[in-house]
Amino acid sequence: MKATAKDDRQTTFTSQATYISDANGFIDLNQHSPIEGDYKGVDVCGLFWSMQSKKGRMFIKHSSEPLEVHIEVYDHDKLIASEKVTRTFYQNNVVKKVLNDDTLVGSLFFPENADLLPAVVIVGGSDAVVHESAASLLASEGYVVFALAYFGQEGLPKGIINIPLEYVDHAFKYLKDLSQVDHNRCGIIGFSRGSELALLYASHFPNINSVIAVAPSAVVFPGIVNMQPVDKPAWTYKGEPLPYFKVKRTTRDTISFFKHWVLGKPFSSLEVMNRNLQNKQKPEETAYLLKKLRHQ
Repeated sequence: MKATAKDDRQTTFTSQATYISDANGFIDLNQHSPIEGDYKGVDVCGLFWSMQSKKGRMFIKHSSEPLEVHIEVYDHDKLIASEKVTRTFYQNNVVKKVLNDDTLVGSLFFPENADLLPAVVIVGGSDAVVHESAASLLASEGYVVFALAYFGQEGLPKGIINIPLEYVDHAFKYLKDLSQVDHNRCGIIGFSRGSELALLYASHFPNINSVIAVAPSAVVFPGIVNMQPVDKPAWTYKGEPLPYFKVKRTTRDTISFFKHWVLGKPFSSLEVMNRNLQNKQKPEETAYLLKKLRHQ
């Protein structure tokens, strides 16, 4: 059996496993383990999660477009059956609205003909991704969700430099102007550097009830251009830059990053961050400045 799918970049991912059928030619993936293939053990979803590209790239899926997985069954080299499995991200009653004007950029998802729903803003990280897939999944569960872009898109800054916290607040004001939003149930979700933005927003604006921060840090880091840190503030509040922890990168760090980027492979900054955070006095000074700023 073979499975094939394409991600948002149209990169092809495949997996395969070989089974021995029973006397009637039947294979139950909940009962049969593959005798060879890309995964081991009894797992009906093994063909899905074990798919890889020939180039070793990551599977990128942030759009809300359906994901098609093609399943093929072979008897040795002869194709004997095929099927297409379509995995959708939002139900038919969910409305998608793309915003791209002088004030806000992103995608809004909400169930139609519903009243007083909780509202969520989702912000991504240093890859400038608009998290439509996550937003649409939440909308299907009864939320009004704004997948907000704050840089890297048309009409927005090129990098994470001097991004006003008020821009996120403008997104919440937009949501609260919608008749189906419950003003008393609003939250924010942030991924990676977006988790930093989510925590900072919640620290300065008391009008939300919940925060989900995915892979956050205890300190504020500097701005980013082309996914590389620069000695400039990432965020501002009331027109003033927020203090940040200055990061030092070596030539080896930069070469390693671009090598992973060219190959399309995951890159971890943990080693770089841990090395920088060994000087505990600097992040403590930064945290103190932020704490003092919150009380102003």
